[in-house]
Amino acid sequence: MAEAIPMLNAAVMALDTLTKNDITEVKGMKSPPHVVKLVMEAVCICKGLKPARVKDPTSGKMVEDFWETSKKMLMDSDFLGSLRVYDKDNISPDIIAKIRPYIANPEFEPELVKKASSAASGLCSWVRAMESYDRVAKHVGPKKIALAGAESELGEVMAKLKTKQDELQVVVDKINALNDDLASKKENKAKLEADVELCTVKLDRAQKLISGLGGEKVNPKP
Repeated sequence: MAEAIPMLNAAVMALDTLTKNDITEVKGMKSPPHVVKLVMEAVCICKGLKPARVKDPTSGKMVEDFWETSKKMLMDSDFLGSLRVYDKDNISPDIIAKIRPYIANPEFEPELVKKASSAASGLCSWVRAMESYDRVAKHVGPKKIALAGAESELGEVMAKLKTKQDELQVVVDKINALNDDLASKKENKAKLEADVELCTVKLDRAQKLISGLGGEKVNPKP
């Protein structure tokens, strides 16, 4: 949600700078610039207002026109107040779908709109803030909550894994100690066996030597 806060604050500040005279100026435009009409269309859509059916002076056909709707909307004495208390937490998905093409329009930028009308520029900021807030609240926010939950679960799993690894290391250390002890005992056994074999050889030689000396005493030379 933090990502949308700066934009919301900017939109509130933009609305706070607008006066009734600013709104009257927009309402009184006989031939509003294209970007001003673009902004007012988006505001009408956000407020759930439908376009009026008017006759196109060029083709003579009936067409949808938001400007007539916009002028009626601007006649509301509490128009700016209605934007300040707009229910941004429950914007209809249908409304969001309709205003996103406006958001994607390169002309729909407060700084560009400001060249035509400062009032429309503030309203442009407000529309962009509503779309951004909705996007963050309904998509980024839940994903961050899910991520935080997954990270918390992972932390618990890793803590349990660490405990098991520590327990396993104790067992491994004991096995290594036993293997070292066994190797030492085998080494001692081999040494003892070698000593026994050497002693056996020496004893056998000694016995043969003694036997040889005894034979010489029994059979003296003539």
